[in-house]
Amino acid sequence: MAELFRTPLWLIDTGGWSWETFVDGIGQFFEADPDKWGFWARWYEGMLNGTPLPWDLQEQVALIEDEDWEKGAAHVARLIRDIEAEFLAEKLPQAEAMEFDLETGRFDVTPIPLNELTLVETTLRQVEFALSVALKSNCGLNTSCTAYLYIEHTLKNSRDDPNAIEQNLAGC
Repeated sequence: MAELFRTPLWLIDTGGWSWETFVDGIGQFFEADPDKWGFWARWYEGMLNGTPLPWDLQEQVALIEDEDWEKGAAHVARLIRDIEAEFLAEKLPQAEAMEFDLETGRFDVTPIPLNELTLVETTLRQVEFALSVALKSNCGLNTSCTAYLYIEHTLKNSRDDPNAIEQNLAGC
């Protein structure tokens, strides 16, 4: 499947541009305004690397109404952020409240929906703490380890990107 994503959609004369030049150029374009183009940068990167964003997320973005697309990239970017937040909320586990029922002698468990942004940030702070402890211990983790580099990159550059967090930390 990865080969499929590396194959150009059209074989055209590039006028001397190499594929690498094109990829660098579009990367710079995305980086110039990450609020507007962040989703598309992640989408493009995933397609290039053979690790596309979840298909159901892509489908939700593709189903944005035409009149919204016509309002421009900034408007669509806000809608996509809402879609991604909702998508993340659906994928996150819920907390539970447990109460003992004296009449039945059983525990009742009731799901409590969590604020996904708070949960992600709290989790990342715990990862930061665990990383600092691991670096000070004799477990073998150091700043040159690939796992450390993935974690550091995630903590510094991907805090607001649940998909990147998942992919980066899965690489550890």
